Amino acid sequence: MLPRRGGRRISKISANLCKSVVTTRPFPLNQRFQMLIFPAIDLMSGQVVRLRQGKAAEKTVYSNDPVAFAKRWPEEGGDYLHIVDLDAAFTGVQHNLSWIARMAAAIGIPCQLGGGIRDEAAAQRAFDAGVARVVDRDTGGGVAGFCDATGG
Repeated sequence: MLPRRGGRRISKISANLCKSVVTTRPFPLNQRFQMLIFPAIDLMSGQVVRLRQGKAAEKTVYSNDPVAFAKRWPEEGGDYLHIVDLDAAFTGVQHNLSWIARMAAAIGIPCQLGGGIRDEAAAQRAFDAGVARVVDRDTGGGVAGFCDATGG
């Protein structure tokens, strides 16, 4: 049986990561009854985009400079940033990791990454790029899970 988070099963990838991944980038814990809002940036081919109904062919480009775009969130009071690597989500290949590393280094707040985290190696590459937490999906129809860089 897989470990549980908030009463729900987490995916096998998250369960394995939470046992094996250890780094020194802690992800701050929530205080009781505090709601956290994660602004999100969707990356595709090094651009900040928004897809229409999840279709890659129907995208709106908001910026060609993801680092500058990401810097807006801490300036506006954001405590965290959620990044979605759409290329990795569609293909499984993490082509945007260099952008993600530059974004994480530039903004000074914890980042979490989703999209294309299909195995422990992909998650470790994300942690190596500087993200504090990864979000994976369970391809077996279960609940998506997450693991932070401290292994919890």
